[in-house]
Amino acid sequence: MELAPVHGESWQSFLSQLSKNNPILAEHLRCWQNASLADYSNYIWNGADRRHSHQVSPRFLKVIDTLGLANSEILKSTLTRSPVVLSAHHTAPALHPIAWQTLLVANAARNKQHLIPVLSSDWIPMDNLFYPRGLLLPSAHGLRKFNIFPKACNKKCVSEITAYTRKDVDKLRLELDCAATKKEITERHREMYISLIDEYFCLDSILEQKSYKQQSSQINLHLCRDAFPDQRFEFINISEIAITLLIDVLQDTSSLLHNILFNTESCRCFVSLLDGESGCWNIAKGRGSILFWQLQSQKMYPLLGFNGNTLFNDVYSQHLSASELVLALREKRVIPGMAVVFVLLMFECGLACVGGMRQIAYNSAVKHAMEKVVTRYMPEYLDSLDVPVDFFAAGMYASVDRALKPTTVIETLFQPEKINTDYVNVSVQDAVLLARETILSLSG
Repeated sequence: MELAPVHGESWQSFLSQLSKNNPILAEHLRCWQNASLADYSNYIWNGADRRHSHQVSPRFLKVIDTLGLANSEILKSTLTRSPVVLSAHHTAPALHPIAWQTLLVANAARNKQHLIPVLSSDWIPMDNLFYPRGLLLPSAHGLRKFNIFPKACNKKCVSEITAYTRKDVDKLRLELDCAATKKEITERHREMYISLIDEYFCLDSILEQKSYKQQSSQINLHLCRDAFPDQRFEFINISEIAITLLIDVLQDTSSLLHNILFNTESCRCFVSLLDGESGCWNIAKGRGSILFWQLQSQKMYPLLGFNGNTLFNDVYSQHLSASELVLALREKRVIPGMAVVFVLLMFECGLACVGGMRQIAYNSAVKHAMEKVVTRYMPEYLDSLDVPVDFFAAGMYASVDRALKPTTVIETLFQPEKINTDYVNVSVQDAVLLARETILSLSG
């Protein structure tokens, strides 16, 4: 179907509203407003006009070899040519409209990548926006949650959840039958959802996985193979690579992170500069966690106390020394927060990270903080900060139905007549305006 037009919307009014909470994204969109999604996606993956000198680090390519991926050589070759990863996703089957629309945007480039690498964050609770706990599926009253895991899992960390079983899926089928009987979903929707479960969630190769994060990666890989037959994807969970990389970096006395975290003055400066930044931590308001999170009983707990060389809360303290921090990471007592993860990926590994409406803002804040710290304490590392952060993929709606609702994986696979097949030629401005409410609500 053709893209339904947007009427009566003021682009300048939208940008003005967005600028109040996310001026970096507003300015980025102003620069790209007249480009097509194909042109913008081409910039992301093949942007020869990006002025930077970064390359993917050998240590990152080495870690890829440990994952046992069928496409590892293709992935390494792709990253060597273009060190860019899609980092907007949280670990869950890509059923949320934002998750699926992001993959549409990533796939829009005219010059296809050999492979699109997707780094998914699995250090999130199971009741996250993308709802890893179960399935988010369209119903008569918007998205409806159908659970695979019990309510007791809500605040548990996705990275720590064991795989679901065939018995769990059988319970899910009963829940779908009950919803159809109560007219909460149509019989046609029930049929499509049962097909989704049978064709993707119940594959032997999926049920054989040991963890839910691995199941989610494999489900998304199969969904993308069927939806985008001319484009390869690879889904990797952050926890599968970040701990190994971080331990390696922290033990390297010449690394950037080692010199920032284990020098009291530079660490204080870094923590102070990011205090209050969205996506990082806010000590006064008790939000987020400074640098690392405590991990206990499969749940994440904030560390908001900091005295220059120790992080702490009421029940746990973590001294910031290489030996003690490495041991804590190995024993799964702490996990890195997003600021540390993105410093690791961007400035230690040389990867440009393509995220969503918030990520472009806090990655810019992290880079700005790093520039101040490095300039003051270790100017010899300034060249390692030459990594672009001006990307945005998660939040635009490339394809919508006649009611202007974003099409999901369900329509893509089972109702293709509802998909705008020419979405690559949709302008960035139109794709953003179609998602304006979502962008404004999630950009603060």
